[in-house]
Amino acid sequence: MFAEIARGTGGPLAAELGAAVVEIECGAPIGAAIERLRRRVAGAEVGALAAAIERSQLYGSPLAEQLHLQATSLRREARRGVEDRAARAAPKIQLVVALVLVPSVLLMILAAIVANSDVLFGQL
Repeated sequence: MFAEIARGTGGPLAAELGAAVVEIECGAPIGAAIERLRRRVAGAEVGALAAAIERSQLYGSPLAEQLHLQATSLRREARRGVEDRAARAAPKIQLVVALVLVPSVLLMILAAIVANSDVLFGQL
């Protein structure tokens, strides 16, 4: 499984997964290789992946189901992060509107008044 992921993707995580595959292929116990992977790569997601693999080995539970649940959870967290960033963007957009567009519209109105001042104020 790790070998397919390491070959199919790039980046530092793929390199670390590839290192774990090499350890396992050289005869290291899977649990030890996964534990070393967990220590090398900081992050809750990698820890959760390692824990799911360990549970699958210890208790014989289906790994695919655990990985599916973990992937669903990670997608949900990513979606929540996007929604949070979008919610924080709305006040920033309102600030731009208030500081840029409103004064420019007021300047246009003032320019129209000045351009027609002889008509508007000529009778005074």
